[in-house]
Amino acid sequence: MTDPERSHPEVFTAAVPLPDNDGRTVYPPRPDADGQYALSEVLDWDIFMNQTYVQLRRGCSFARSALSSLTLSVESASKAQDCVRQIESILPWFLRRELFLIPDQQRLKDVCGMLFSEITVWAGLTDCLQMYARFIVGSADKWLPLSEALVENHLEKQKDWRHARAPVHWVKRVTNNIAEKESWLTWNAIDRSKEPDVISLEEIAKTPLEGLLERKYSHHSLAELEAAAKEDPETAEYLACKIHNPSWPSEAIALHLNWDKKRGQRVDRRYRRLRKELRDRGMGIQCRQYRPPVGLSEANFTVHFEELFDGARGRGVGVWQHHQSGY
Repeated sequence: MTDPERSHPEVFTAAVPLPDNDGRTVYPPRPDADGQYALSEVLDWDIFMNQTYVQLRRGCSFARSALSSLTLSVESASKAQDCVRQIESILPWFLRRELFLIPDQQRLKDVCGMLFSEITVWAGLTDCLQMYARFIVGSADKWLPLSEALVENHLEKQKDWRHARAPVHWVKRVTNNIAEKESWLTWNAIDRSKEPDVISLEEIAKTPLEGLLERKYSHHSLAELEAAAKEDPETAEYLACKIHNPSWPSEAIALHLNWDKKRGQRVDRRYRRLRKELRDRGMGIQCRQYRPPVGLSEANFTVHFEELFDGARGRGVGVWQHHQSGY
């Protein structure tokens, strides 16, 4: 007798048994050599698709309600809501009963599952991510690599699980690759005998998402940070290490730079103050310094300097604007 799991490699099997799983696995029906489908398999699939539609629709309603009760950044809330909208746009596919759509329904079912997983990343729901990591890769401790696998490629406009034939398999493989790479880097960059105990992510960043994506998706550019840190050699050295190892806490960076713990904490505080100062000063606005060319009369000069924040943060904080017509 043929093993269903081998004949259906696109079907993902949880790394650990699902709780209260008293049902049986329904596999996508396939035609025989004559192009005929087994009626029992088709009926099972129809029932399964009806259940999938109902559960996903309920999940979208719950997600919208839960997201409205969370305090999220505008960007995170927008991306989480976008995931919900994507799931809702897929739902009608599960109500169609054309046999040739069965492979697409199988794949889209997994896409919806990964979209729900991505929602938990944007919402910063660490407990949910740990649960997903346990069932997908077999270890709750891999929730951070799982988060990267779910969102990083898409944010960089590269192909990810959305383009894979078997989305969950893609996420599992990439998660394990990221975890293995980070483990190798940590082992080779840090003296394991002096490695600090596990540090909660809250000590690294305000939210799990900030800790995960800070290096590439902060409110200010790395170039701006690096330029501001040049005046402080220690902060510049700390920042360079942080850029190459964004998941390392301050203790790990201090060990790598051969600093004692207090020195590392002191430089980390300076780094955070610098980052906050840049964020507060410009709020992500890219400004450039500009002055009128020497010898140009005021009548021929068509721009003016407009102070930001009503001058409360100094006369140097502002942007050059073109005069309104008729000025």
